[in-house]
Amino acid sequence: MIKTLLMAAMVATTAISVSGCAQMSRMFEAPVDDTAVATKVRAALAADREVGALKITAESTQGTVRLKGEVKNMATRRKVEELVRGVQGVKGVDNQLVITG
Repeated sequence: MIKTLLMAAMVATTAISVSGCAQMSRMFEAPVDDTAVATKVRAALAADREVGALKITAESTQGTVRLKGEVKNMATRRKVEELVRGVQGVKGVDNQLVITG
């Protein structure tokens, strides 16, 4: 019985310690330079032969890039998103690109 209580206490203490460490690491993350992220994304899109000619806007908030504009098909929409995800500093993509067919 005592061993069971000790084990439960150890598990609870470990769980609290781990969650506390995760919160502390988030507190000390480097701030995201959204201007730099958006600039890198625009450069990556412009450098691509297929995507560079499209009118796509990219804005970054806390590392999440919001894409707006029109593309001709789902394959292009996916390609744009993949390009953006590959840019350093991008933490997520909000793909609002519209397929015009």
